[in-house]
Amino acid sequence: MDRASKGTVWLFASQAVLLLTGFALNAFLGRTLGPTEFGIFGVVLLLNLTIVTALSAGISAESTRLIAAQPDKAKEINQETTKYLIFISIAVGSLIYLLSDFIAALLGNTQLANIIQFSVILIPLQTLFAQQTAFVNGLKEFKKQSTANMLFAVSKLLFTVILLSIGYRVLGAIIAYSLAPLIGYLFLFYKPTNKKYSFNTQTLMAFAVPYSLSAVALSLMNNVDVLFVQSIIQSESTTGHYLAASNIARLFPTMFGVAGVVLFPIIARSKDKLNDYLKLAAKYFSLIIIPAWLFVIAASYNLITSIYSETYVESVQYLPLLMTSAILSAITFTLFAVLNALGKTKTTLYLTLLSITSQIALLYYFTITQGALGAATGMIASNALILAITWWRVSKESGRFADYRTIIEILGIGLIITGLILYSNDLLPSKWFVLVQLPLAFGLFLITCVKLGIIKQEEKSFLKTALPGKLARFIDWLF
Repeated sequence: MDRASKGTVWLFASQAVLLLTGFALNAFLGRTLGPTEFGIFGVVLLLNLTIVTALSAGISAESTRLIAAQPDKAKEINQETTKYLIFISIAVGSLIYLLSDFIAALLGNTQLANIIQFSVILIPLQTLFAQQTAFVNGLKEFKKQSTANMLFAVSKLLFTVILLSIGYRVLGAIIAYSLAPLIGYLFLFYKPTNKKYSFNTQTLMAFAVPYSLSAVALSLMNNVDVLFVQSIIQSESTTGHYLAASNIARLFPTMFGVAGVVLFPIIARSKDKLNDYLKLAAKYFSLIIIPAWLFVIAASYNLITSIYSETYVESVQYLPLLMTSAILSAITFTLFAVLNALGKTKTTLYLTLLSITSQIALLYYFTITQGALGAATGMIASNALILAITWWRVSKESGRFADYRTIIEILGIGLIITGLILYSNDLLPSKWFVLVQLPLAFGLFLITCVKLGIIKQEEKSFLKTALPGKLARFIDWLF
């Protein structure tokens, strides 16, 4: 297997660890803190991570690009970039500290000010870790990068469990989230060099600013609704319930972000086969997206109560709406990756900015008029709008790329099995049955698709030639 293929496998492995530990972490935090404190922590964390994205995404991406082009000067480039980021992150962190009362008032709870002040420690530590991973990414040391990410994820879970178990609660969670990037940074640390590298600051910022704006907009596309719920409804308990459902739904854009990573190099090097690849991608994504969407909605109550406890029953009403929004977002992000691979990066940027603008307008209207359920409805409306525009834009490049008849067949099979899930909920009402129920339902769905000829052997053979070895074998095993 070549280096790029191995890198893809390592990225998938680290993403799987991040998803699993993140899922366990959210479940533990939700159960331990309860809806009110969980809502407080979620809002403060989201605020800080958005700031980190704004500070580091563009500069770190430019650093990766320069290191990849000049690997012999990698250490010097990384050191100079790190100096920029240390200065900027401390300056911005200090500003957030000073403005904490104002920010807390905007979020509808002045008592958040002290927690916001304490949480600014996250900003420089998360920024440093982001830059170190950009450094090894530029050197194409994907194994090291993935190992650091896995170490970060596992240590975050362990520190959180330990600190909350001894009674530190929200502050303990913030400390845990601060220590984890420090562990990752120390793992990637190297002996500094005395050599200097001279940046053209104007060139650096010309790339970094629009890139960071795009990254922040993409981040907010998945998260801005939580901030609206908190600032307009001004109830940490409601925010906590909403966040609990949102955390389950948000797994799907994260998973399909990896799908975009895989599609990007395939399309970039085989643009002449664009339509063939997109038809297969649309079909195989449908085989995952449609049952996941239907099955999670059908099992909403059991999922919420088994993961977070009966205290979070209010979250059940939000999950079907947020799941629908997340699926629309996942498809959109994958199509963004296609446009980027075709060199249409400005188109992606404009669509991203249009998306966040429409989200803000629709979220404000729906949250004011319908509360937290309105926020979820606003997310569906804005994500559907952007998906429709993005779908049309990709169709202009590739022609019709979805076999709608096959997708309808997949939907029909999914609906029948969803009916079985709902029926089994009445027969076996235990909330823990969902742990067996969903894997069995997905297995039955795939077997049915194979028996009905929806999954064809020649398509699997075609996929094997396009994907890295281990990933191709996994797809072959799954389908």
